[in-house]
Amino acid sequence: MPQPDIINDRYQIIERIGEGGMGAVYRAEDKTLGRTVALKMIHTDEIPPSQLDRILQRFQREARNLAVLSDVPGVVTLHDYGIHKNMPYLVMTHMPGGTLKDKLGAPIPIEEAVSMLQPIIEALIYVHEMDIIHRDIKPSNLLIDRFGRLALADFGIAKAFDMGDHTLTGTGLGVGTAAYMAPEQWRGQSNKQSDIYSLGVVLYEMLTGRKPFEGETASDVFLKVMTEPLPDPRTFAPSINDRTVTFLEHAMHRDLNHRLQDMPAMQRQLQALLTPTIKQAPSVPEPMFAQIPLGKQPIDPEATYDKLQEQQVSLQKPALPKPAPASANKTEAETRLKKVTKNKQPKNEMTIMLPGDVPMVFVQVPAGKFWMGADNNDPIANKGEKPMHEVYLDEYWIGKYPVTNRQFQQFYSAKSKQQNYLFYREKKASHPVVYIDWEDAHSFCQWLEKRTSKKIVLPTEAQWEKAARGTDHRIYPWGNPPPAKELACYWRSFSKTTAVGSFPAGASPYGAMDMAGNVWEWVADWYANYYYKQSPRENPVGPVNGSLKVLRGGSWYDHKSYMRSTVRLAISSTKFSDYIGFRCAIYDTSSL
Repeated sequence: MPQPDIINDRYQIIERIGEGGMGAVYRAEDKTLGRTVALKMIHTDEIPPSQLDRILQRFQREARNLAVLSDVPGVVTLHDYGIHKNMPYLVMTHMPGGTLKDKLGAPIPIEEAVSMLQPIIEALIYVHEMDIIHRDIKPSNLLIDRFGRLALADFGIAKAFDMGDHTLTGTGLGVGTAAYMAPEQWRGQSNKQSDIYSLGVVLYEMLTGRKPFEGETASDVFLKVMTEPLPDPRTFAPSINDRTVTFLEHAMHRDLNHRLQDMPAMQRQLQALLTPTIKQAPSVPEPMFAQIPLGKQPIDPEATYDKLQEQQVSLQKPALPKPAPASANKTEAETRLKKVTKNKQPKNEMTIMLPGDVPMVFVQVPAGKFWMGADNNDPIANKGEKPMHEVYLDEYWIGKYPVTNRQFQQFYSAKSKQQNYLFYREKKASHPVVYIDWEDAHSFCQWLEKRTSKKIVLPTEAQWEKAARGTDHRIYPWGNPPPAKELACYWRSFSKTTAVGSFPAGASPYGAMDMAGNVWEWVADWYANYYYKQSPRENPVGPVNGSLKVLRGGSWYDHKSYMRSTVRLAISSTKFSDYIGFRCAIYDTSSL
């Protein structure tokens, strides 16, 4: 196909940057908006004239569907689409890092591979809940932005050009690309588990440097997929462990009943691969691939216990009575949960004592206005973070740190009548608690509210963001300088959580710690793309209902671009992992 010069009097072609079975991709200039974009022209030479009109109509329908996903993190944004001389085209965000295909050829460590695929998995969780299937996941459809993050392109476009016995993807056997197609796709069928299979093939290739099934023709690949066992990845990368081999076998199983059932299961099990195996008591089996209930996820015990919070109040708190006997009544128990007097610590801080003399520190966020959201011209922020707008909030107090293992252990002990929640380890006591879903976080706040008679809740998105960035619309809690290992716990600087408060230079304007990195934090609100555009300008809360909750703040395995205080991650409320925690807020300050 000859290179065009200008498309529909708007897009000036600069150079060809890629080509595949469906078409060519060009770097182009949007003359109307003065920005660089990626323009994909779809080949139509092989479409019979009798089918062309129907195919182009289907393309327009699928392109409109794709536009609905433009606000989803991990999905390449579609800016425009159209038809030029009977050739459909898509105009997308320019991704200067190329594609994952360009990076493959040598084995990638499992930790790096899982981290790279995380935004893709999160995106697929979201779109699968919308009953949208990609159908053509492959390294050339995984694009890399200027920050090194992957994003998924071409949702539904392969489907638009499926003509039953022929497809523009080049296989001639249905929608997809031969080496990455699930067995059912060869029979002209696709489902959500087909995307799981394809992503499993991508991971296999990342870990080994080669595809599991290859051949000179699509028919050669088809025969191997249908008849041969999965080649042992250790043949090509001996460092791969047994658990990873088992995972890949589950992800790419020919039988749908034995394949991983959904994308959240795939995400949980990938994270389990990164969790060191810890020897447990004989009575506690260690499942590998089943979803493990709250409290049954292992806590990594390698770090030394940091007594940061205890040191902070050790010279402040008054002498405490000896522990009450088991028969102590509720009034005595509530008496033990007390507030350290304000004149013995900074005026903008307050500490309440949990059972076991475990302190929990809150910082004050004064009433007033602040600028919420990202600037409209910010090239990094997605639409869900815009526009920047002024919001008024009443005074509230927010946890100085994320809730720690030691603090959560007090709640779990009271809840389950056990001494410790399972897998609690003293050496990790001051690290943020993880493997927490939204309901667990909400229940902890309710428990604490009952013990204190104060309105203790998860912070709203607005409360979290003001506590993180203050009133000068800074980019990060510490200001505008980019993240560094002295400021936050994030990917490539740390491989696990750190003790809370380990980065005092990264504190927010109000003294809140770890609001960038370490763990993502649950907030109270349901997620909505339009939230920043339509929410009230005074004490806003999220929609009254929804299908996804919100995480804020980034985590230890996220790229530094996720440390920005405006980043919002939409996720199922039942999600839990070793990168998700929370902090509490005190809403009603009238009794403080």
